[in-house]
Amino acid sequence: AVTPGSMSAVKANKERLAPLLKEWGLGVVIANHNSPRQCVISGPTDAVAEVESRLKEEGILAQRLNVATAFHSSVVSDSVEPFEKFLSKIKLSPPKIAVYANSTAEPYPKSSKEIRQILSHQIASSVRYVELIETMAKDGVSTFIEVGPRNIQSQLVKQILKGKAEIRSIATDRKRTSSLVAFLDALAQIHTL
Repeated sequence: AVTPGSMSAVKANKERLAPLLKEWGLGVVIANHNSPRQCVISGPTDAVAEVESRLKEEGILAQRLNVATAFHSSVVSDSVEPFEKFLSKIKLSPPKIAVYANSTAEPYPKSSKEIRQILSHQIASSVRYVELIETMAKDGVSTFIEVGPRNIQSQLVKQILKGKAEIRSIATDRKRTSSLVAFLDALAQIHTL
């Protein structure tokens, strides 16, 4: 039987949200720790709706996300093994530069078997984005380039690493700006650096 799953963005820090989810014991987890002020919860649809209601009573804003299911939770755990089997057919080479995993907030190991295992388990594991960005900065990364629509990740990086003057976050696309202008602006910033 397929369990319907949902996700919601929550305007609360992990330190406030995690104890509430644990206390309520509804099977809803923090799927993404995106910034110091925002998390995404995930779990069975009925449980997510109940958590949203309880969060409202606590004065915490939650907004349902338009997603297919409850990614990064036990709802999708049955996908891990088939995905790992699929990945076993793909040749993976050890990374030549550090490539970071969102579920461990550390660089992927050199072993193809370990890489496949981490990749397949990421489906049902929490995204540790805050820790990931902090680890990358600690490891010497000072320029973050977002390739994709809008500039959400760039804004999250700025929130996570606020106050660190040497950190730059560049988006190749931005709201209310021509995609071409934003892309050329990003290239100019990267060239200048």
